[in-house]
Amino acid sequence: MQVIGREAENSHFGSASFIYNALPRIPMMVTYWLGDEDFPSSCKILFDASAPHYLPTDACAILGSMLTRKLLHH
Repeated sequence: MQVIGREAENSHFGSASFIYNALPRIPMMVTYWLGDEDFPSSCKILFDASAPHYLPTDACAILGSMLTRKLLHH
C-alpha cells in the first residue's frame, strides 16, 4: 500500500482530514481532532459507506491497521 493522501476538501470532520485510496474502490479518511483542556487530541480512520460492499468488516479492520502502521513509520 502506497501512502499518498490528499487533503479532504470541504470536510466537516475534525481539524484536519486526509483521504487515502487504499484500494481502488475503498477510500479511507484519516481525521485529526485537536485537543483542548477537556478532551485529548484524537485521530480516527473513517471508511466510505460503500466499503462493506467490497470487503468484510475484519478485512476493513486489517486495512485500517495497515494504513496506521504506514503512517506511523512514514
